[in-house]
Amino acid sequence: MATIRIAGAGDGRLLDGLCRTRNGRPASQRGVDRIVFARWGAEPAEDVVLAQCGPGIWEVHCHGGSAAVARILDDLTAAGCARGQPAEFLPGASEPVRLAWQALARASTLRTADLLLHQAQSAWPAAVELLAAAGTEEVRALIDEMLSWREFGRRLADRWRVSIAGRPNAGKSSLMNALAGFARSIVHETPGTTRDAVTLETAFEGWPIELIDTAGLRDSEDPIESEGVRRAREAAGRSDLVLLVVDGSRPFAPEDGELLAAHPGALRVINKRDLGRIWSLPAGSPKGDCLELSARTGEGLDPLVRAIIARLTPALPPRDLAYPVCDEQVAWLRGWRPGR
Repeated sequence: MATIRIAGAGDGRLLDGLCRTRNGRPASQRGVDRIVFARWGAEPAEDVVLAQCGPGIWEVHCHGGSAAVARILDDLTAAGCARGQPAEFLPGASEPVRLAWQALARASTLRTADLLLHQAQSAWPAAVELLAAAGTEEVRALIDEMLSWREFGRRLADRWRVSIAGRPNAGKSSLMNALAGFARSIVHETPGTTRDAVTLETAFEGWPIELIDTAGLRDSEDPIESEGVRRAREAAGRSDLVLLVVDGSRPFAPEDGELLAAHPGALRVINKRDLGRIWSLPAGSPKGDCLELSARTGEGLDPLVRAIIARLTPALPPRDLAYPVCDEQVAWLRGWRPGR
């Protein structure tokens, strides 16, 4: 669902020209806090729910798909409305509180929406008051604690990025499809099938994640494949976590050692468990998390998902602590910190 708020709509006659109520009575003739069911626009019309929240303040509740929202916004713009930011409906709110409300509008899961709503409604207003009243040492300590959660906070309105890397034919695309629950990436026995990064937005236990299926990492004389490998390395460098996939049905190869050395913090995934395991780390290899699974059968996927979550969110901030959820809040806190 999506909610579009309209300020300055007067008695609602603007809406009368854009939608038809179910009972035929114009929306402008309904009182404050009354729910109105209507059809928006020409056929095929959009089912909407209207509500007048106060004098000149209306809300339109519609399907949350981008096309439905864009249609209504375009109609309102054509009727003379100017688009604004969510924070513009909060006169008198401090800058970090307005920024928290703006971040809430970008939440993509119920879990992150709950956390961001609490930040906007409660945690940040309380923190602003406390920072204004506290002594220098208290302010410094509080801001340092708030800033320590900035990477977590910024991901709530964005996504954690998880790259799937490995040699050609290790089963990276199969793993992407298994985690997605549908065929997002092309799977074929020919090495180099994936030549550009394929992305997928999903969520694990309410945490928003962007999965990135990358080209197989190897030296190639094919300029197109070489470019794909270069982009794969770039994607891994920008990611919060790398899943390093190896083919467990084949012996350990020198290329595997090179990849392990290049990605020391990666979560190692030994794929093709259903074919029997031959691959093993040589003696003296660096220790690291290893999970064995079969992307084809799905065996071992649940432990992998739990391991991904544990890596991305090893700890959670206290519920009532305000923390930055965007770069602008980080800058605001640093500007407030004594002795910066």
